[in-house]
Amino acid sequence: ANTLPIRVSPEISNIPRLDLVPFALRFEIEALLSNRKLNTKFFKPHAKGDDPIEILKLAGDDPLKIRAAIFSLDRFRRERPNWKELEKRFAEIDHLSESDRAIQSDTGNYAPISRVVIESNGKLVPLTQRMDHTSRVIRHFSQFSDRFLRVDFRRQKNLHDQDMFRIKRRALFGGIQVAGRHYEFLLATDTGLRWGKCWFFAPLETSDVSITCQDIRNWIIPNFNEFSSPHKYGARLGLSFSISVPSIHVNEGEWIVEEDVMDSTGNFIFSDGCGKISPEFASRIAAHLKIPRVPSTFQIRFLGTKGMLTVDQNLPTGNVHIVLRKSMVKYHGNFQTLEILNWSQSPMVGYITRQVILALEDLGIPESIFFELQDEAILDCMKFQRNPQDLEYLFLENLMLRKIVRKFLENNSHVENEPFLSRILNKNGYTTARVIEKKTAFPFRGSRDVYGVLDETGTLNEGEVFFQFEDFDGKHVQVEGHVMILRPAMIFRHGDLRLLNAIKSPVLNHMTNVIVFQAKGKRPHTDEMCGGDLDGDMYTVIFDQRLIPKSTGEPYAPLPTRKADHGVKDVKHDMLTQLKETFVNYDSLDVTGPIFNSFLAYADERGFSSGFNLNST
Repeated sequence: ANTLPIRVSPEISNIPRLDLVPFALRFEIEALLSNRKLNTKFFKPHAKGDDPIEILKLAGDDPLKIRAAIFSLDRFRRERPNWKELEKRFAEIDHLSESDRAIQSDTGNYAPISRVVIESNGKLVPLTQRMDHTSRVIRHFSQFSDRFLRVDFRRQKNLHDQDMFRIKRRALFGGIQVAGRHYEFLLATDTGLRWGKCWFFAPLETSDVSITCQDIRNWIIPNFNEFSSPHKYGARLGLSFSISVPSIHVNEGEWIVEEDVMDSTGNFIFSDGCGKISPEFASRIAAHLKIPRVPSTFQIRFLGTKGMLTVDQNLPTGNVHIVLRKSMVKYHGNFQTLEILNWSQSPMVGYITRQVILALEDLGIPESIFFELQDEAILDCMKFQRNPQDLEYLFLENLMLRKIVRKFLENNSHVENEPFLSRILNKNGYTTARVIEKKTAFPFRGSRDVYGVLDETGTLNEGEVFFQFEDFDGKHVQVEGHVMILRPAMIFRHGDLRLLNAIKSPVLNHMTNVIVFQAKGKRPHTDEMCGGDLDGDMYTVIFDQRLIPKSTGEPYAPLPTRKADHGVKDVKHDMLTQLKETFVNYDSLDVTGPIFNSFLAYADERGFSSGFNLNST
């Protein structure tokens, strides 16, 4: 039973002649039926020549056009239209679809992605296709993009973990059947593991072309022998499924791999995950991505590397425009297009969370300060119409609204003159204020969330940082004096809050919207914060002196690293089996949530410094 594939409801799959329609049309039909947006009675002919399957074939294979055609036909059939009316409507649908595709082609980074939800009772629910951001793999195999399937396993209430375990195992080892195709497990990213999401692929075998899941995995990582740990192999495979935008092609000789910047003992890596890029290449990338100002750093995927590239004014050296560090190399790849995941931009304000409040109260910050900051956050929600610059701060969690507001501000538009947007913002402001009032966490103007990067100039000494950011009004703010830096959701000891000194440095003035850490000393300050690094970690920088304690505590003592060697001999089969087993069993192995909740409960009752031993859990 564990090897039987998971299928859609028989009521749907047994609709007469559904197996004769193209895949895109059939997938949309099964999705609409599964989500009860369409009834199976729709497919019963109403009159002679009124065959819904044949009519819908006119819509082609565009998901948007198919969906519109189905709903239009459903409505028009009740009105008994003639063929000319249907053809006119399909022409309108085609026009709308072409317009939508024109928008999508402007970025060149979208593809229709098929998605399904599998519930813990075994029910498979296809979701209507939508245009979504792509990854390196989907762009490379673009001719097979409709054969990729994003799978989301969702636990239902009142069902045991064992039910979800059984369904996951059945899907990963038996496959999934939807819209006439059989899908097999491809891989799961690190994020997917935590949230119960993974990728499947429908293999294709014809006289002209043959492609399997293993072919795709082999293209991502050609040499299996680099890995003996299935978890590390799976994590490296998942890097190529990060949503990214292709930018410039980098030729041989334009990039090199250097040794990392280490401490004197060789135990700590200051440059962990951080490399360099020339201003010339950074400008080319910004122009390609249509970024108005050249960022100070980019989060990238290149070859088999991941991490950050920081603009270095001393590059190029000869023909070298990109310097990678050995810590960035995760496997040996050969894909030479520089892919961009993100870049430094006007940063969002940080959040004061329950963990931070508990720790700071324990360090002597009065409780009244937190009530004061919470009241300020609520007032900010209510006053945005008097100060439009507050809009980005207020709606920072809603990225779509944030982009709209930024466009308005860039064009010097007055939001109050846009009734529809003004009503949305008013509603959002009221909702945000209520959430802040009821929850412990709230946004805090005296902080910013930014990427951490390395001081390539060697200017900063131990205990020093450089921090300059672009405020919501476009002005540059350079912070000087005592600051507190932390990694969000990684506060378990007083020492996880690091008190450092922000200095001014003319040679670092080009670094904006990032926190620059030192490249020398006994130990990287990033590592002192629960083992952080510079490969894309976000850091909250607090510069409001009301929340700066006199001292914190010693950072955690680094644990010795152990290299896992499981002795996998047959990588092609054993490794794949273990990848599947890791995904199936992850919920029972992941104890992060229970530990975190236990820690907060313990700290609430006995105080933050009461001696909760994380190592004993």
